[in-house]
Parts: sequence; C-alpha cells; structure tokens
Amino acid sequence: MKRKEVRKEISREIRKEVRKGITLIGLLLVAIGAYGGRKGFSISETQMILFAPGNLQYQASTNTWRFAEHQYDYIGDGNANISATYTGWIDLFGWGTSGYNGKNPYMTGGSFGDGEKDITGTMYDWGLYNTIGTDPAGTWRLLTPTEWTYLCKNRPNADKLMGKATVAGVKGLVFLPDKWKLPAGLSFTPGGTTNYNANVYTATQWAQMEAASAVFLPAAGFRNVTTLNGVQQHGYYSSSCYYNAGNSYNFSFSGSNYDSSGNGHRDFGLSVRLVHSHIDEYILTVETEQPDYGSVNGSQSDVRAGTTATISATPKDPCYYFDGWSDGVKDNPREVTMVNDTVFEAKFGVYMYRLIVE
Repeated sequence: MKRKEVRKEISREIRKEVRKGITLIGLLLVAIGAYGGRKGFSISETQMILFAPGNLQYQASTNTWRFAEHQYDYIGDGNANISATYTGWIDLFGWGTSGYNGKNPYMTGGSFGDGEKDITGTMYDWGLYNTIGTDPAGTWRLLTPTEWTYLCKNRPNADKLMGKATVAGVKGLVFLPDKWKLPAGLSFTPGGTTNYNANVYTATQWAQMEAASAVFLPAAGFRNVTTLNGVQQHGYYSSSCYYNAGNSYNFSFSGSNYDSSGNGHRDFGLSVRLVHSHIDEYILTVETEQPDYGSVNGSQSDVRAGTTATISATPKDPCYYFDGWSDGVKDNPREVTMVNDTVFEAKFGVYMYRLIVE
C-alpha cells in the first residue's frame, strides 16, 4: 500500500476510535517508517509515546498548523499580536482552542474547552482535530496530568531521565527516553530541581542528543490576553484534563522546580507539545567468528520491544557441532525476548577423532 493510501486509511480509522480516547495512528506511522528509529518514553506501565518534533505553532491568516523547526524554537513576543487576521505565527494557546466548535486558537477571552469536562480524546485536542504539517488529523494528542506525572516520577529511572538545560542559548527542560544512551563526547546532569545551567549544549551538540531521542521543552512562558509573562523563566505546557470551571491542568517548570499536575486559568496561552503512541524497536544481531565452521540466522533491524524472535546456528558439515551462544545458553534454535539492542554470537566446535593404525 502506498504511503498516501495508508495515511487516508489511518485517518478513517482514527475518526472511529477518537471517542474512546485511543490514538492508533502513532503505532501505524511507526510501522510505515514515519518515526522509526526513535526511542520511546513510558507514560504508564503499558504505554509509550514519542514527542512531536517541536512546539505547536499556528498562523491565523492561512489557518495553518505546523511544528517548530527545532525543539528549542519558540515565538516569544510575536504572541502579543494574536488575532484572527495575524499573518505571523503564534505558539501560546488557550485551553482546548483547536478550532473545533468555535474554540479558535486566536481566542483571548470567553469560554475555553468543553465546560467541566476533560478534552481527552475529543476534537478540542489540537492533534486530534487538525492536520499539522503533513500529518493528518488524529496523528497527535495531548498528555493527561497522570501521564505527565508517570513520565516525570514513576517510570523506571525517572529521576535520571530529566533535567534542566540551555540549548542553543534557550532555557528549558530535557526528557530522555527510557532506553537512553549518551552520545560520545557529551554529558548530562539529571535533576528536576537543577537550574538551566546544569546542562549547556550548542545547536550542534543538541543535534546529537536529539538523534539519540532526547526531547527539549523551551521555557516559553505564558500569555495573559496579549501580555507575555515568564519567558525564559518558566515553561507551561497544556494537559488534556480540566481542573475546575475556570482552570485546566498543565505541566510547568522553572529554573528550580517542576510540577507535573499544576493548574491555571484556561484563557492563559500555554505551550503545546503533542505526542503519539509508540513501541520501541530494537536491533537483533546474530553472528559468529567461525564462518568456516557454520552459519547463523535470525538477525533483524526492527524487532518490537517485548516480542520474541527466533535465532539459530547450523554447523557446516558433520565434522562440526554447535557449542552454544555467547551468553552460555545451549538451546538451538532459540526464542529470545527483545528488551534492548542485542548481539548473540554462535560458537562452534570441531569433532576430534582418534585414528588407530594396525
């Protein structure tokens, strides 16, 4: 099936599932290679996500949505020009202003969201309602406060997988994927309560971090009507749940702390970083240093986390025998469960015969 046809089919399926709050498209896009190779982030014991490549941006004059070119990009002062006819871009939005049901992204007053209801899995979620760049509606979604909290506090090694940073001169917060491997020549100091100088990267260095699946959220502040506050001091990111009639939940951070389930006025313009579902994929390598003695099978480059794969080794002829794998296991063929990039080396031996001459 061609990529365009796949996207159309995905769009049809996501419309069926969105009322359940289920976003299937992330997994499907991974399957066709749109976001393959990136490592995921746990948001519950059973769910993983990938973050969008940058903060959400909107141009009212053309009704166009896109993601920031770089993870550290933010609009800043341009948000003060918010209006229905503004020809520039904005990236701070009142809660639930996807454009659905008259809740427009250029709103600065009135009723935001859908009353005292969550917008989880609804069209008030920017990612579920809008085409963003070339990604069809339904590709992306907001995190809930519970998911933000799991990401920050409850996933394995959570305290070692986040930290403050300054990237290309921009202050913000770094999240690292569950299966993190630091690029050679770089360093990372974790801690949600560290300051923005704890980690300092040039644009080139950050490109290496991003290639290893690190995520950066810029401290873009917030907008109160047309006044900006806390730019490069605080970051405020929308969640999909309401707090009360006037407030919604958000994820926030400063140079000294963070709050995964804070809340604030719905009409305040906050940053939006969307996500989609994900399953990590790993590389399985099966090899031998004795190719003259036998061959191996089972190498794969895209084995999904938690699934099993079969590996095997075959002696070249009856003069040789299989002598086990590099981890000491003798089973052949063998079922292995993928939890990381893994290498298995097959070892072979040579039968020894005693020749008696009479």
